[in-house]
Order: sequence, then C-alpha cells, then structure tokens
Amino acid sequence: MTKIKAILIDDEEAARNILGSLIGLSNQNIEIVGQAKDLISGIELIKEHKPDVVFLDVEMPNYAGYEIVNLMDKIDFHIIFVTAYNQYAINAFEINAIDYIMKPIKRDRLNEAIKKVSTKINKDVAFKDYQKLINNFDSNQKTVAFSEAGMKHILKLDEIIAINAFGAYSKVILKNNKSLMISKNIGTINKKIEEYDCFIRTHKSWIINKEHIVSYQSGKQTITLLGDVITKLSRFKKENFEMTCLS
Repeated sequence: MTKIKAILIDDEEAARNILGSLIGLSNQNIEIVGQAKDLISGIELIKEHKPDVVFLDVEMPNYAGYEIVNLMDKIDFHIIFVTAYNQYAINAFEINAIDYIMKPIKRDRLNEAIKKVSTKINKDVAFKDYQKLINNFDSNQKTVAFSEAGMKHILKLDEIIAINAFGAYSKVILKNNKSLMISKNIGTINKKIEEYDCFIRTHKSWIINKEHIVSYQSGKQTITLLGDVITKLSRFKKENFEMTCLS
C-alpha cells in the first residue's frame, strides 16, 4: 500500500493536535509531514513536501482555506476540508475536495475520508503503471525506416541503442553488436526521430535511446548503454539529460 503524506493546516493548535492524534490512530498508512497555522505558511509546506493530501480548515485569519486555489498555480494533491461550519460545503465541491469533515471529528468519519484518499492514490498509481506498460509496448512495436544504397532498413525503436556521428554519416548502433552506417548527418537523423520520446540528443555526436541506459558517470560526463556502448554527454545538455532521464 502506498504511504500517504499529509499536511494539516488549521489556525488552532489544539485542533491540529486532535486531528494529528486521530490520524495516528487510523488504520491507513498515513504520515503527517507538516503542520501550519495559516494558509500562506501551509502553502510553503506543500511546495516543500509535496503531500498527497492536505487537511484544510476553512475559517482562518487573513485567508480562508478554500482560497488556496487562488494562491497556487496547480493543485496536484487531494484536499479534505475539516471545519465546524457546514455552509462551506459548496466551496469544497467547487474546488473538487475529496471530502468534507465536520468538527468535532468522529474517528470513523476520518478513517472513511483517509480511505477515500488511499483508494484514489492506489488507483492513480495502478493507472500510471498500466499506462507506462502500454507506452512501452507501443514504443517497442514502433519502427523507423532508414534508406541506404537503394535499400530501406526498417528498425524497431527498441532495437536501436544509440546513433553516433561520423562526419556526413551516422552510425546506428543496434542490439547484438550490430550496426548500420547511414549517409545522413546526425542532425538530419535527429529531426527524423525526435518525435519518439525514447531518444535524446546528449552530445553533438550522440543520440541515445533512454531505454538502454545502464549507468552514468557525472564527473566524466559519460553514459554507458546496453552492450557496453559508452557515449558522451555535453555539459550544455547535462541538466536536460539529468532532468529527463534520471528524475
């Protein structure tokens, strides 16, 4: 079961303590990673910890809880309103809160809300894993064609480990120690295959298949691929490579 990261935002310390204690008694896999007494400091915690769920009081000094949508560019976490005032339920509905709990909090009602979050998170994770599987399957079935000396070579994307520049030519390095020399420069090849997410230009002389990365040496700026193929990483492309392939 995926661990749920939670943040509590309530201007009353006693209310936060009670909620924290009840969450601690929950049978769900949940951890409180931060608490805040107002919306502004709560948002800072959200940016820092990236929680799965925020337990949010409605009536607080300066900003009401539902004003969070006006203060953040993106709401990529679930919200559970915890309040003594049921007239704010419509605000909860408008910002797509996953649940709305009335104070004083009942333990069973809280467990029910946390279970909703857990179920939603696990469904989202399962969907992402399924989508990744489908995408990998699709990419393995996709092909790219290279014409050379009157012949057309049709290659599966997964078959290509890397492409290395040789002046006006390009060497397509394939699985099983095979290769193919194409009379097109690497810039032309890059334009041909840039629509495929599995490829990334790491150097003026190299395009690699991200699916075949074995190891990366940051100091030497080299990337080792399947079949012990060692490629170069330009310092100008290092940041993009690390964000794209290592995150």
